[in-house]
Amino acid sequence: MIQPTNNADVSIVVPVYNGAATIAKTVECLLNQTLTPSEIIIVDDGSTDETAETLKQFGKRIRYQFKQNGGPASARNLGVQLASGSFVAFTDSDCLPDSDWLRQLVAGFDSLEIAGVGGSVRGVAIATGAGARALVLRSSWMSSASSATEPSIIDTSKMVILRELVVVAVLADPDSGAVACLSRKPTTTERRGS
Repeated sequence: MIQPTNNADVSIVVPVYNGAATIAKTVECLLNQTLTPSEIIIVDDGSTDETAETLKQFGKRIRYQFKQNGGPASARNLGVQLASGSFVAFTDSDCLPDSDWLRQLVAGFDSLEIAGVGGSVRGVAIATGAGARALVLRSSWMSSASSATEPSIIDTSKMVILRELVVVAVLADPDSGAVACLSRKPTTTERRGS
């Protein structure tokens, strides 16, 4: 279990494809979180617009990775492989997370059995040119401690999950569109509180 402080061992992964109209506002929201992520990874899924140029303004505050187009799931999976945090948060390039979004999601890990925590969409529609829109992510959350008999599904565009679980799923099938959300069983050491 991690307790929110001013910094967290959380990598944020954002897949983007031709998102020049919205990605800068998304990154600004991520840089202004009340819980500072350890890194923000933008995976460009083969954009042909000005996405790369738009992201240059953020310099070393983000990690930019270009890849051949393969869809958002493959971009997320590459982001997970690049991530160094113990937790991986996902959002999309047209989302505007509230400033407390990450803090609220991380707070959902209130049990050693929690494997993933997700938020919800509050609203839509900010025009940023050429008919672009953005989703505003609310800082409320729901947690998931799935079991084999009762699986939970959390939308990957607004969630945090333990990296150790996602890496297993990605390595098993890197081109899959699904992210497995598994129950995490506490180790003996964790149960003892060491």
